[in-house]
Amino acid sequence: MPPDGLTLIDAGFRGKEAAVFGAIRGLGRSPDQLKHLIFTHGHPDHIGSAAAIVRETCARTYMHPLDIPMAESGGPFRPMWAAPGLLRQVMCKLFFDPDERLEPIAIDHPLTAGEILPIAAMLMPPPPVPQHRFRCALRILISGRAFAAQT
Repeated sequence: MPPDGLTLIDAGFRGKEAAVFGAIRGLGRSPDQLKHLIFTHGHPDHIGSAAAIVRETCARTYMHPLDIPMAESGGPFRPMWAAPGLLRQVMCKLFFDPDERLEPIAIDHPLTAGEILPIAAMLMPPPPVPQHRFRCALRILISGRAFAAQT
């Protein structure tokens, strides 16, 4: 294990902290080994369980400055539009409420474009693309053993 402990990318929906902790334990680790929590962006499905996870682990948090106000205030969140397709449109309507409020989460480290985080050798992307289409703009370079999984 790296000396910096474990790094989690995104915290999932509100109320999913038990699933995160279960996954960590399933890897033979304990939640107190989680030291870093990096958010790809500030939508509720990415930061929903953040406050509970940080409360339990004291992990440092990282986010692009454009999304920090949403995280630190608990909302409101910028609009999100579904990707093409009926199923995606239905899922978006079911699971995204722009008026939803979450428990605020303090961000310890605002991320900048081109920044290299020594915790995971990540190259941070340029400012995020509005809506939920961040995948096109997110470029991450990961070196070493960054991912763990059980089969």
